Amino acid sequence: MQTSSPNSELKLPITESPGIGMVLLQEALDWRLVRSIATRLGDDLRSVVPLLFHQGILHMGSFSALSEAEKRRITEKTNSKLQFHILASSEVRRWWQLGREQLPDAFPGVGGTEPAIAITIGSDGTAEGKRISTQLQNLLNDALKCRASDIHMESQEDRLRVRFRIDGLLREMGSFPVAESKQMLSRVKVLADLDIANHRTPQDGRVSQSINGQMVDLRVSTLPCLHGEKAVLRLLPKNNSFKALEQLGFDDRDLATFRDWLGRAQGLILITGPTGSGKTSTLYTSLREIVDERRNVVTIEDPIEYQLPDINQVQVNPRAGLTFASGLRSILRQDPDIIMVGEIRDFETAQTVFQAAMTGHLVLSTLHTNDAPNAVSRLLDMGIEPYLIAGALVGVVAQRLVRRVCRSCGASYVPDETDLQRLKLDCHPEYAEIPLSWKRAFGCKECFSSGYYGREGIFEVMTVDEGLKGLIHERASQADLSHYLRARSVRSLPEAGIAKVMEGSTTIEELLRVVAV
Repeated sequence: MQTSSPNSELKLPITESPGIGMVLLQEALDWRLVRSIATRLGDDLRSVVPLLFHQGILHMGSFSALSEAEKRRITEKTNSKLQFHILASSEVRRWWQLGREQLPDAFPGVGGTEPAIAITIGSDGTAEGKRISTQLQNLLNDALKCRASDIHMESQEDRLRVRFRIDGLLREMGSFPVAESKQMLSRVKVLADLDIANHRTPQDGRVSQSINGQMVDLRVSTLPCLHGEKAVLRLLPKNNSFKALEQLGFDDRDLATFRDWLGRAQGLILITGPTGSGKTSTLYTSLREIVDERRNVVTIEDPIEYQLPDINQVQVNPRAGLTFASGLRSILRQDPDIIMVGEIRDFETAQTVFQAAMTGHLVLSTLHTNDAPNAVSRLLDMGIEPYLIAGALVGVVAQRLVRRVCRSCGASYVPDETDLQRLKLDCHPEYAEIPLSWKRAFGCKECFSSGYYGREGIFEVMTVDEGLKGLIHERASQADLSHYLRARSVRSLPEAGIAKVMEGSTTIEELLRVVAV
């Protein structure tokens, strides 16, 4: 059996003009060869692609350098002498697009959707490059073990600071010497297929990465700062199992109300809150609750956080003219039953959303407001007429995320007068009759000494009933809307948070960090 030479790997030029990889694709690719090789490669087809068979040598392309073990495995499968070429990720994606056009039956996936191509963190072949690549891989491994949602790499005057966002808060995890700062950030850019020579403008990229055997989507954003660049890597595990609605934090009454909304045939449901309050997770969980084969569910998002089965997801692309408003108008011509709009940002999008909700579609979307009544005021300020809001809006959920007390180290205690005063409970004697299960957060190795493990939501659930419709028609103030809700025992966000404290799910300190009581 013939094997490839250890020195057979060739670094291809990646410039603005077509590189060698694209020349091979455009001029010399034999699709009969591809069909034959693809059946032999199996899963390895996701990491290497056949380019050309010439003078007894099969040329293969890949994102990055392969290990000797990978080369041997691929050589055994193809039974050919191989020469490997490193291609830009854009060239590999173009290869997949051409492959689906030529041989749709031989490629995994449906509907022409490009698969998430997993890559490993390669190096430039030098000892220093391999060391930097190993450090970055270890950093990603640590982040996943710590349940981090984001990695922040910040260029300081004397170091590259690394922080993980765990349960919504940033924690400093260490640093790299300033001499390694540019190398580490360049390796991140290579990983996300960004321009490593561009240090003056922000860049965004996305890549699929295997971390400890688990596939994770990485969203990478870079930003020029005073002492260099800052990179933020958001970790989105592909096998992330979304919680059921019951696990989000709704109480029984609010959960029943929200489920009633989701059962409607038409109307608009809004989820509100600031950035990082869990709005997108609530939307995804809601869609998974109601999707079935009898319904056409379409989303338009920016960005697409998670890929959901049985749902048609559209990525906003302003450069190509695909905005929320224009995309939504196209979606309405696709015979949808349920539409999810990632965010209502402007009058044009809001107007199209309300038109969709008034014409037989159930629409779910988000809005940046502090509470549920403020959503009405925000829509009025955008220019939406009161009759449209009253006629289409089914309800609004305002939410925040609070950290849960760690089960391993949390300890119960009896609140004193000071605790009651901090939550203004001393003014409400009725609370004296309610059993209290307050807890303190101490910290242990399970929660990385924070005292908290995981998060759950607190919610204000506002149903647009007849009385509220009348107030909307009258353009009532936010204060009037809030007074109406309190008179009907609709819990505000602080009241929902106090209930979590009283049942021992979270602490006073955590609640006061998230909302003002």
